[in-house]
Amino acid sequence: MQDKIDSFTHLHLHSAFGSLQDGVGKPIDYCEKAANIGQQAVAITEHGSCASHFAFHQAGESTDTHIIYGNEFYFTADHTLRGLTDEEKDGLTPAEIKEANKQRLRKSHLLLLAETNEGLENIYRLNYHANMSGFYGKPTIDIPLLRKYNKGIIATTTCVISPMARMLQSKKIDDMSVWFEDMLEIFGKDRFFIELHPHAIDIQREYNQVLIEMFRKKYDVKTLLANDVHYVEQEHHEVHNFLYRLNTSFDEAGIDKLHFATEEEMIQKWYDAGMGDIIADEYLYEGIESTKTIANRCKAQLDVDTLKEPKFSVPSGFNDSKSYILDLLKKGMESKVKSNLIPEDEIPLYIDRLKTELDLIADKGYVDYFLITNDFTQWAYENDILMSPGRGSASGSLICWLLGITHLNPIKYDLFFERFMNPERIKEPDIDNDFQDNRRSDVKDYVASKWGDANIASVCAYSRYSVNTLFRDLAKDKGIDFKLSNKIAKTISGHISLNKDLTTFTDLMNSNKEVKSFIESLEQEEAQDFITTIDTLIGNIRNQTIAGGGVIISSQPLYDVMPLRKSKEGDLVTEWQIDELAKMKFLKIDMLGLSTLSVIMEVMKKVGMSIEDLYTMPIDRDLLDEEEQKYYDKAYDLLCDGDTYGVFQFGGANITRCLQKMVPRNVEDIAAVNAIYRPGVIKLGATEAFLRRRNGQEEATNDHHPLFDDILKPTENIMIYQEQFIQMFNLLGLNFGQGDILRKIAESMDHKKCNEYLEEHLFAYPEKMILSVEETRAVAKRLIDNAGYLFNKSHAISYSILAYWTTYFKAKYPAEFTEVMLNDHLGEHEEIALGLTMGRRLLDEPVVSLGDINTFSKGFSVNKENITIGVKNIKGLGDSVLNKIEKNRPNSGWLDFTEFYTDNIELKMIPHNAMQILIKLGLFDGLILCGKKLSRKALCDITDVFNQFSLQTKKNFKELMIKVFDDEDIVFADIINSKKIDKLMDVFHINAEEEYVEKDLITFELDNIGFRVSENAERIALMKEVVNNLEMLHISDYNEEEENQPHFWTKISTVEMLKTKKGKPYANVRAEDGSSFRVWHNKLQYCKEDLVPGKIIAVKLQSDNFGRSLSWDRNSLLSEDNLLKLQQELY
Repeated sequence: MQDKIDSFTHLHLHSAFGSLQDGVGKPIDYCEKAANIGQQAVAITEHGSCASHFAFHQAGESTDTHIIYGNEFYFTADHTLRGLTDEEKDGLTPAEIKEANKQRLRKSHLLLLAETNEGLENIYRLNYHANMSGFYGKPTIDIPLLRKYNKGIIATTTCVISPMARMLQSKKIDDMSVWFEDMLEIFGKDRFFIELHPHAIDIQREYNQVLIEMFRKKYDVKTLLANDVHYVEQEHHEVHNFLYRLNTSFDEAGIDKLHFATEEEMIQKWYDAGMGDIIADEYLYEGIESTKTIANRCKAQLDVDTLKEPKFSVPSGFNDSKSYILDLLKKGMESKVKSNLIPEDEIPLYIDRLKTELDLIADKGYVDYFLITNDFTQWAYENDILMSPGRGSASGSLICWLLGITHLNPIKYDLFFERFMNPERIKEPDIDNDFQDNRRSDVKDYVASKWGDANIASVCAYSRYSVNTLFRDLAKDKGIDFKLSNKIAKTISGHISLNKDLTTFTDLMNSNKEVKSFIESLEQEEAQDFITTIDTLIGNIRNQTIAGGGVIISSQPLYDVMPLRKSKEGDLVTEWQIDELAKMKFLKIDMLGLSTLSVIMEVMKKVGMSIEDLYTMPIDRDLLDEEEQKYYDKAYDLLCDGDTYGVFQFGGANITRCLQKMVPRNVEDIAAVNAIYRPGVIKLGATEAFLRRRNGQEEATNDHHPLFDDILKPTENIMIYQEQFIQMFNLLGLNFGQGDILRKIAESMDHKKCNEYLEEHLFAYPEKMILSVEETRAVAKRLIDNAGYLFNKSHAISYSILAYWTTYFKAKYPAEFTEVMLNDHLGEHEEIALGLTMGRRLLDEPVVSLGDINTFSKGFSVNKENITIGVKNIKGLGDSVLNKIEKNRPNSGWLDFTEFYTDNIELKMIPHNAMQILIKLGLFDGLILCGKKLSRKALCDITDVFNQFSLQTKKNFKELMIKVFDDEDIVFADIINSKKIDKLMDVFHINAEEEYVEKDLITFELDNIGFRVSENAERIALMKEVVNNLEMLHISDYNEEEENQPHFWTKISTVEMLKTKKGKPYANVRAEDGSSFRVWHNKLQYCKEDLVPGKIIAVKLQSDNFGRSLSWDRNSLLSEDNLLKLQQELY
């Protein structure tokens, strides 16, 4: 921190970080610029935000620049005022109302700077109230708020959008004086300054002159000089204008030279704007000196040293948090021993491990963090909210298991605490908590009620400008043809920063021929503008979002210690993102939602199983009784068969094939697949090598060192877990904490840093090594070379237990599992089609239908024999219609269609079109009409006739009755009887037995519910026999890595007709295993008629940029008829 600041200081400045609309400069760029031109301090004053405070703190630290924290608040007369009330609208025209509301949306600007730490707290409080009670278009404050929260704050008259400038433009001179005197009363002369800008625009000249003549001379309030900085260099003016066009309705900012100017440039700019002709020089130089005075006075600092952990209130009878957690751990240990989850002969081992963990947690000051997490997880348990077994490295903590935060024994699975916390690790612990997603908000509400609504906030996240996004936006701004710019943008990586060798757009040009050719085709000035704009804006904040699941909890209101904003839902959100909060030593708690847990919980409710039953359910075969072993075996058989729909994290076709090759028989096997099925591992070839070794096709040799045999043996002598890396370096001489730090460095592929770390912490201490230095170096190099794609074993085991849970319920309770899965995907036609395929398979071809008009269910209903589809899936059939039917349905149901139709005439339950749909879908199959069993087509035809009758005028109806029945006295109700129906069917040529052809029925189903319901089981069985005779492999066996593969068969699940950007049609076909492939337009025209859900086809596939697609080969798709013909030819 600077001792004394004697340089001009910019006190009014906006960055790309917080002023999302038009800020160009990055915090580090401003601070580096300040250092380069000899300015010792920088103020940051975003528009209505303090989001960049921490980023400027970091930039200041790295450049030895003093940071002054501020905010250019939006200001209004009454921050609680919204649109006009009904009373205020009275007597106004619509145009006047619109204009009045528009005026209320107009906000003025007010610059505030934190002089002291109390002042910084008050700025954060003002920021909170501006968002929570003052948000109307923008977060706003007013005079009453300033009166309450002004201590330690310096204020200025601000810019030409200030309250006084607005009053000047409206010729309200007296109001200017009132406002100025209010500010003087609040801040006093020593904390209120007249802000002068050197902008060459008329309103600025007039405003500056009025400020001097009417207020500086009268009230003796000091001036300060500012430039309203928005970018670093003067040449960034056009970049600023581009952002204005991109984010506002204006073509340009309206003021130029808003750059980070030197003192000399500020003076020159002042005179160039003609200010010297209207204002005495003394006020210019007073303004310059005031910036130095203020910079020296503003000593507020961010507290980055104090741990902001909230303090847990322990129950009476305990002295402190540690005594309370000891009691909880003792009870947890006793419970686990009593339940035989901890063997008695291993109790000393567990106690030693517990002591190690607790000592470190207490030493680091995190006991309260564990108690807080334990509190809301126990509340969740007591309120029947299901959690996952664990998530992330916290599953390696014995304390978490004993407290009930996690639900797997880390010692059993050889997980260790040091991957989660260790003495060398600087980063705070991070316990991720998965809750069933339909109850996550309940947990968050509980925490808010316990700690206070103002003491809990979600964590913000930022999306940033990528190169290709900027390229598209800039090309559009310059009127460049979209097809051309879009084509080039597709060749650009989204994030230059992913490659250390590509740091500028010029670097990208040198590695991308298309980009280079495009830039060279532009005029020199336009080309340079492209390069400068993208290089300047790359990595800048584009917008703010909310990080999923992360929350910050505090013992005091968060608005005292950090900037906050309000989400669209009205919740508090931090303005600092997660890595910044961690460096500020705030503790984040993750409350995440998993839909899989909601599915499991619903199944458990149906079968009468409690959460405690699930948490204590053995997942080792030898601990199960004979009956449960059957379901254990069946669950793993499902995995081996590739029946993974609904299985957590294993629903994809490719990972399913990997799982099948693994032939898993326990949780560790599932975890291994979780670890090896990763893009990097696959690319290295380690996935296939692991599977070959697992299946005895390759010798499982230890290529690292015999010292590691016990560590590598469970994973076929291939290092796949981060924990293995740490264990092996522990044997080489590092402690677990050092091994974890080395792991992080190794994962970044930075071999130089790895060597430097080993030199300092291992090779410098040969007494720690059990191998020679030379051998240790060689072994360490091999380990580091293979460390790039290792997976967290704690996480893999946790989520593999969850995968087993879902498979267990699928195996033991197939009907309940199918019902819950289907209802979980209401409205998602592709998922429902896959769910029905699963249900048919699990339940041995049950009857699938929509039920009938007397027994239908809004949601899915499943038992061993039937899958009844929820009628809410029928398009256009709203709740109001269904509710009317249910309300008026007789207790014993309608006995026949005659009774239903008569009731419908009287009660108007369902319109004609909806009735036709229900008939075609089979909901009236069980009802006869006047003693006759009619086909769906016949019933539709008759109701069509009925509907035509009902639409006639009285005169026309009589004429029609004479023509049909030779009786003009017939009323509509008389028609519905046996003799009249016979006559009606004869006159209108309706055949009682004639039915829709299968193609029409399929069309009805696809058009009205989006997926197939009825399937011809005999035909499907026949076709499966055909493809078996033809020795065709199922589509689940397709391997993208192999070329020239044969036809693969599948039953079509869904078909989605789409169009390319050029308007050409193509189809996305979903196979029954969950995989999908595209049929491009030039193939679609030949096989469109064969792409029918429920049909079995055989396809030759190829891999392209979009995944899988139908091969260009002539006979790449074989229909059912083709397959039958092929069988006849071969046999």
